[in-house]
Amino acid sequence: MKRLIFITFFYLVPLFDTITGLLFKLHLMGDASLGSPSQLVKFFLWLCFFREMTKNNNYTKTFGFILISLVYAVFESCIAVFYDNSFYAFSYGLLNIFKVTYLWLFFLCFDTFIKNQYVTLTELLHLFKLNGLICVSLIFLTMILHLSQPTYYEGTFGSKGLFLSGNGMSLYLGAISFLSLIIAKQEGGRKNYLQALYMIAGSTIIGTKASIIFLLINFLYFCFAVVKHGKIFVFGFSLVLFIINFSFFETVFDVIVSRFKNKGNLFTFLMSARDGFVKDALAHFSTDGFLAIRIFTGLGAFLSFREPGTKLPFDTLENDVFDIFFMYGLIGLFFYISVIVYCFDKLLKKRQSIWLIFSSTIFVYSMIAGHSVFNQTSGILIPLCVLISKYRVNFEPYKIPVRITKKSFNEPAVIKQRFLK
Repeated sequence: MKRLIFITFFYLVPLFDTITGLLFKLHLMGDASLGSPSQLVKFFLWLCFFREMTKNNNYTKTFGFILISLVYAVFESCIAVFYDNSFYAFSYGLLNIFKVTYLWLFFLCFDTFIKNQYVTLTELLHLFKLNGLICVSLIFLTMILHLSQPTYYEGTFGSKGLFLSGNGMSLYLGAISFLSLIIAKQEGGRKNYLQALYMIAGSTIIGTKASIIFLLINFLYFCFAVVKHGKIFVFGFSLVLFIINFSFFETVFDVIVSRFKNKGNLFTFLMSARDGFVKDALAHFSTDGFLAIRIFTGLGAFLSFREPGTKLPFDTLENDVFDIFFMYGLIGLFFYISVIVYCFDKLLKKRQSIWLIFSSTIFVYSMIAGHSVFNQTSGILIPLCVLISKYRVNFEPYKIPVRITKKSFNEPAVIKQRFLK
């Protein structure tokens, strides 16, 4: 079961996501269709995570959270049927509950693997890097075959391959590119640096704000952490080259630059005008009578900020803080903030500044631009941040690429370290 989980998550999920994108491109499936190959493989993983937790007698955390989620799903479905009287509203509520429980089960499963020494956190980070390399390779392959989809249809640059979520994928690959550069710096080796460069190129080519943010973070980390001598000179020289070739930057990120010029201020630009959406949502947020309960529990994914009875299609604000509040109320927001506080507290106590920067970027992006909690591609970074904050990363013994074999899961990670030193 363990080997099946690792192979499915790190190898097969990107392939199924690509197949889903291909079906969408061929107009055989809608953008938000239920029962897509991507959803099916993640539901299979959900069942594998659940099965693994029951095998490890982790009943309280597993069944407790699942039971709470199911109770809320029933509550949400009743509201959806009462106000909207449609299976469409009910199904989207279940889909969002599934996304949240998927992240929770992923965390529990890999937390158990690390505790029981089936895999170390460092090996897990290497596997995430491998997964990122597969995703980038699929993007480049679809570009070569002229199958890729543009990130922005109004732009001349930017490709997300066949992945449906350009914003989610750019956040995920941007974070993994930063992770790859950290691994290269800690372990050294030409291969690690080439892989990091490949990852940075892949995340940049998507051409979103997340791509620019992580390109800047990778650049600063390279200048002030990776470079051993002449840090200021390298930074200054690179900055001069950037200024000289700014027209190239404008060409690469033409849509982003155009949007920046048309926005009133930096905050509005970073939020992609979502601050206006949030203001409109708050203006229509009714708490009269029975609806006062939505402050604490929300009214579910479909109704969210809407006035009950209005016939509107499913939509989100793409701002995780307000989406969670409108969907699941203060209770849901409490759990979300608790995760952030837990990560920051652990990393500050351990004085792991680089991982604090890594986690902060993901959480701040989640709070400002969204595309995290309810996006299964980039959402997986949240439990990864929790695992990084909970355990200490030790790169030094790992000089050999991690290989998933049946034998490797019959040996505790402590024994494997002896052969990797």
